[in-house]
Amino acid sequence: MTVIAPLQIAPLGASTLRFFRSPRPGADFLWHAFDDLLACMALPRDRRRIFKRKLAADWRAEVKTIATRDGIVTIAPHYMAQGLISAMISEGYVRPSFEHDYSKAGSDALSKITLGWSAGEILAFLAEAHKRDNDGGAA
Repeated sequence: MTVIAPLQIAPLGASTLRFFRSPRPGADFLWHAFDDLLACMALPRDRRRIFKRKLAADWRAEVKTIATRDGIVTIAPHYMAQGLISAMISEGYVRPSFEHDYSKAGSDALSKITLGWSAGEILAFLAEAHKRDNDGGAA
């Protein structure tokens, strides 16, 4: 298994979140280390276990396991982070500002991919990635 380095490591909430390039071909938003996101939210242990169980049972086809310098990591697409963050805000586990902070960190990481691109190229990439997310990850 090839060791993959994160595109960016960003402070977020109670920890740091690793962002990775998408493992899928074509335009796609960044992926994140799923366990990192749970740590950033500082969720109670029982909640973390529930989400890890659901991820393994219900979302296995949507996530990827990769090797990093720090060990084996499960990464998940952007839309899964958005859904989890929204749910945790609704349930009162994280503040609404967490969503903004996640978006800012992701935007900073994404700018590393689009560095040197024209505004038109960036907009086309974002439109295609957005369409892909709204189609449930379909290419």
